[in-house]
Amino acid sequence: MIPWLGSAFRGFIIGLWLDGRLYRFATYTGARTESLVLQDEWVDWVVSDRRLRLEMQAVQAGGGLIYGPTQHNMGRRVDETLDASLRVRLSERGGRVLFEGHGRHAGLEINGDLQRLMAAR
Repeated sequence: MIPWLGSAFRGFIIGLWLDGRLYRFATYTGARTESLVLQDEWVDWVVSDRRLRLEMQAVQAGGGLIYGPTQHNMGRRVDETLDASLRVRLSERGGRVLFEGHGRHAGLEINGDLQRLMAAR
């Protein structure tokens, strides 16, 4: 959630480096969330802009507790992993797949006011 003029909106910045090119999906570029499903240990997220679609599925693996921010300090404990598995598909809006792959050792943290995040559509 990004605070803005006394309110907040759901925003994101995603970059995918592929064959020497950076594919950017961000709120400020006009990209939007098509679907977002959050569970305790996995995320299924699809974003798109006027030309491209990016599908991401991440599954959390064993991680560790790190300090996370509160309104006043870094006193909250946050479960974070660098061993998540990730599946990604980048395609053109017409359906042609530009990239499809699976990776390990991805960073993943599912935390915060998830109900507020999901309601901000």
